[in-house]
Amino acid sequence: MKVLIIGSSGFIGSHLNEHFTDSKHELFLCDTGADQKRKNFFPVNKFNPEYLPILKEVQPDLCIYAGGNGNVGLSIQDPLMDF
Repeated sequence: MKVLIIGSSGFIGSHLNEHFTDSKHELFLCDTGADQKRKNFFPVNKFNPEYLPILKEVQPDLCIYAGGNGNVGLSIQDPLMDF
């Protein structure tokens, strides 16, 4: 099964990443962190995340969205970024 984790570098996403890395599934990761050197990693711009090309390329069987800001203060200060 192909698994795509959007928000793979965050708290929940990183734990899902570990879980699926240990499984026999084909794993694809997507996040705003451009420093990821891992195979099957797709960086996105947090202000303009273009997920459609990634979804078309990967065609995952399972897509988990674990993206988003975990900081309430920042989400109030910059709601567009959170949206």
